[in-house]
Amino acid sequence: MLDRTDRRLLRALQQNGAMTAQDMGRHLGLSTSQAGRRRQKLEHTGVLRGVSVDIDPATCGLRVQAFVTITRAPHDPSLMDDFTRLLQTTPEIVSAFDITGAENTVLRIWCSDLDALRALIDQIILPHPMVEKLHTQIVMEQIKLDSPLPL
Repeated sequence: MLDRTDRRLLRALQQNGAMTAQDMGRHLGLSTSQAGRRRQKLEHTGVLRGVSVDIDPATCGLRVQAFVTITRAPHDPSLMDDFTRLLQTTPEIVSAFDITGAENTVLRIWCSDLDALRALIDQIILPHPMVEKLHTQIVMEQIKLDSPLPL
């Protein structure tokens, strides 16, 4: 269970994942070693899964963000495993969700341009036998950037 200090540490790490143990200790009012042990405990228990870097997609040539909703074909465990593997190994698919409702899956995709998005959909996603129907929504503007968890 997370205590108040763990939550404060997690909030701070969401803002700056590169904090040193010394920085964490100062922020929390703890010794460097106590802060380091707390972080290690959070890593060991799987609460803290890793540290990421916030990269501006446009500066890397990624100018098209899209959400793709998929209605899957009737369930076949072997096909579902293959479909999951496809989603996990396609770099343009940055996140995938199994959802409730008429559609079963939502993908968040980043591509360099519309031609690349079309190729991804037409050549990689649509040919998979688990894909029965697909709907694409292109992001015109991201109003709120991805933000820290509300801890």
